[in-house]
Amino acid sequence: SRPDESRPGPPLCVSPGHSPESMRNNSSSIAEEKPEKEAKKEPGTTPDPAANPFHMSGDEDFFLLRRQERDKALLVSIKDRARPLRAASLPRCSPLSNRAHVSLLGRALSSVLRTSHLAGLQPRPGPPLVAARKMEPESTSGYVDQKRQLFLVQYALEMKRVEIGRLETLVAREEARLERAEKSLQRDAALFDQFLKDNDRSSVQAMRVAEKETRARIEKIFEIQDLSSQITNVKSKTLSSKKKKKKRKWRPGCKDCWRLGVQDQPGQHSETPPLQKMRKISQELELYFTEPQQLLDVFTELEEQNLSLTQNVQEMEETVEDLGRTLRNTRSRMDRELKHLKQCISTITMAIAKEEETAAELELKARVFHFGEYMGDEQDKLLDSLHLKVLDVYRNCVGGQQEAGLGTVQMLTVIEHQLDELLENLEHVPPAKIEQAEKAKEKERRVRLREEKARMQKALQEERLLRAQARAQAEIRKKRGRKLVCRSRPPAFRATAASDHALPDKAEEELLYFFT
Repeated sequence: SRPDESRPGPPLCVSPGHSPESMRNNSSSIAEEKPEKEAKKEPGTTPDPAANPFHMSGDEDFFLLRRQERDKALLVSIKDRARPLRAASLPRCSPLSNRAHVSLLGRALSSVLRTSHLAGLQPRPGPPLVAARKMEPESTSGYVDQKRQLFLVQYALEMKRVEIGRLETLVAREEARLERAEKSLQRDAALFDQFLKDNDRSSVQAMRVAEKETRARIEKIFEIQDLSSQITNVKSKTLSSKKKKKKRKWRPGCKDCWRLGVQDQPGQHSETPPLQKMRKISQELELYFTEPQQLLDVFTELEEQNLSLTQNVQEMEETVEDLGRTLRNTRSRMDRELKHLKQCISTITMAIAKEEETAAELELKARVFHFGEYMGDEQDKLLDSLHLKVLDVYRNCVGGQQEAGLGTVQMLTVIEHQLDELLENLEHVPPAKIEQAEKAKEKERRVRLREEKARMQKALQEERLLRAQARAQAEIRKKRGRKLVCRSRPPAFRATAASDHALPDKAEEELLYFFT
């Protein structure tokens, strides 16, 4: 509520030109002009939200919130004051003024009821307003206060109407903007879904094309390998055929030479000397190479053959080196695996020895358990405590919530498997890290023992202080009677050495007693 409403103001002179109706009309006209001005100002002053992403909406104004809180408090006070007036509290005046007053009250109440309906307020039911006759006002200040309150109510109602209209326009504008945003979001979602579908389709097509290309590439590689092998075979065949052809070319000349030599043997008694015979043979023999180019061609062919052979030798050397490298790698890997397996065998043998020791201990316990020393209740309690301890160890080591349906033995097997895995992993850890971890654990153990010792000393000190405090607060007991004195101690007992012939005498006595 406003501070002006709590205290009565000075008496107001209401002129005909400044009656409540005229003031209400003026306030309504002013209130109508204000939204028009605000509507004119809004298009120019409101910034574009798309241009600035950090735009704050117009309804988040601190001064506007404070004004809304004040208007809300004023509306609550108006609701409390808008209750139906009793007939006894109405002012007494002349019939004309009474009628005018009643009409004004009726208008004010109708406007209050209309605003309360708009604001969602339910007016309290009350007795109907009855015009009293010949009612005189109690005082002029009370009448002026009533008029003033009516004017304030009408002004507040007009301001509420203006505010409601402005809020409705803001709500409509925000709803339209929200609808546009939803439509754009739906459109973007549809476009994104289409993009995803197209992307999936294109990816599937690309995968198919890639598979086809890989198949074709593999086929081409196989074809190239086949063709290269065929080419090498053809080259080898051509080389062999060329060699045979060359042999066939010079063999007829050799045969002619041999035939001439056979004919010119000394058995024929020819008169020509041997030199002339050789000249004749050299003249008659045909040369294999008629042109120098043929010799060059033969040399080039031999060079190509040598190059191909050197290439083949190099390839074979590379393959041999690769095979040797792979052999060395496999040998080193096998050595490492063999070493690891030997270590595993040693660890397994040690574990077997430990298990055999535990089995022997369990066998001894089973024998003791079987020889009548079994106590059911104590054993059940021991098993329950063992189950709880195993469950605690399982939760701390393994974790998870799988221990609901597991027994003690199953949990122990799981813990054992995990312990074996950790031990296997520990073998691969460098010893420097293990030593560092052991030092850290030893340091933690020392700190824990030191803290425990300090805590025990503190507890003993507190207990000592409590005892001292109790002794100090205890009543002083006066000693009565004679003072207690230690009595004389009895003489010390000296053990005498037992004779060696005591047991034989006892044995003889038993023999005499039982067998005579």
